[in-house]
Amino acid sequence: MNTSVIRFKASPKTGYQYLLIFLKSNLFKVQIDLLITGGAQPNFGPAHLNKIKIITPKSFTDQKRIATILSNMDAGLEALEQQLHKARQIKQDMMQELLTGKVRLI
Repeated sequence: MNTSVIRFKASPKTGYQYLLIFLKSNLFKVQIDLLITGGAQPNFGPAHLNKIKIITPKSFTDQKRIATILSNMDAGLEALEQQLHKARQIKQDMMQELLTGKVRLI
């Protein structure tokens, strides 16, 4: 392994789901962007990782609640995005029908 691969493992005090959500967060991404070094080939290694601050509630129960709420919100957003995509596809198909003359407005 080299510095291009970093393995994360939740500590006994941190829930896996909470850690996964934190690693996907903008707060985590911003910290990485500030610590990356190099030009054409950006570098982020273990020395940089030690400077990252992971914010966790002390209570494992609170972590679990937060992870559940955020996961449910993500699922809801995904469902809305699918509905939006479907509506846009229907609109595009209807416009195509009108433009080709297959359907006429009276």
